[in-house]
Amino acid sequence: MDENQGQLPAALSRFAETRGTGTAAGGLVQVTIDGTGDLVDLVIESSAMRMAAFELSHAIVEAFRAARADAQAKLAENIEVPNFDAAGPLLADIGRDAQRRLDELTSIAQQLADRIGRIDPTAGR
Repeated sequence: MDENQGQLPAALSRFAETRGTGTAAGGLVQVTIDGTGDLVDLVIESSAMRMAAFELSHAIVEAFRAARADAQAKLAENIEVPNFDAAGPLLADIGRDAQRRLDELTSIAQQLADRIGRIDPTAGR
């Protein structure tokens, strides 16, 4: 197995295992997310229930944003970027193939437009 092929599952696993935590409202609201941004845990202290609804919702969003920043910082420290140098030639081939197909489609579209113009000279005006 190619070295790069083994790196992707390991990187994805690290994303799922990474946790970011954020708090708001003086610690009354705590959010934990994983490295993909999925909510893992939400803790709302009972005294936070005395807050106005808009204040509580703002605190949850604030805690979520802090948790996301925490997770991103942890990922930036711990995630190795896979070496995709070997993919360069493959990507170039894909790009050439895509351009060839786009050129073919453009040609077909032009042929259709020409035929429509011959059938109905007022088309396209």
